[in-house]
Amino acid sequence: MIDYALSYSGIKTYRQCPRQYHETRVIKIWPREDTQATLYGKDVHSACENYVKSGAELGPHSRFKPLLDALMALRGDKYCELKFAVDQKLQSVDFDDPTALFRGVADLVIVDGKAARVIDYKTGSDKYPDPDQLHLMALFIFTHFPQVDEVKAALLFIVHDTSYELTFNRHNQREMWLEWGKHAIHIDNAHQNNVWNPKSSGLCPWCPVKTCEFWREKPKGRR
Repeated sequence: MIDYALSYSGIKTYRQCPRQYHETRVIKIWPREDTQATLYGKDVHSACENYVKSGAELGPHSRFKPLLDALMALRGDKYCELKFAVDQKLQSVDFDDPTALFRGVADLVIVDGKAARVIDYKTGSDKYPDPDQLHLMALFIFTHFPQVDEVKAALLFIVHDTSYELTFNRHNQREMWLEWGKHAIHIDNAHQNNVWNPKSSGLCPWCPVKTCEFWREKPKGRR
């Protein structure tokens, strides 16, 4: 029985490399250090949250004001940095509940009756959008807001003024949860058997697990 909560980012890390997942998220011997890019992303997220919640000044991020104003003009109740958690019965529980199986935090949720929107701000490249996060966010909304039948979800590449959008319907949630359940089973099997095989990929130079046989120095000129 799984006795730890899974997140989208954790599952993504496991799929990328089980060894990285184990050493950074389970035994935690390699801290995940911030870079210029991650620090910038955190700063933008904080500024967007405070602007939507209270109209706080955006400061150096004022270029994003038109995008945020367009979101604020949409009908519905708005929730910033909304925390979600579900247990193994796929019931909504408190974020810190020890029975939580999946956890996640949505940058912005807008609920208008039976319809909802979920927005995730992205400050990186828009070349390779990953829609899996939107699937999980939509499932959280269906669980947390039982009146919602449709979720319009978007990765908002705020620096590039582009977006990647998907629409989800409540009647598909069973099939969607099955896919995430498969990920949970794979990770649970790794825990039970204590098998965390590394995977080699083009991302190895950016991995914090420097003792791995696949780790190598970053190419010169690349951050």
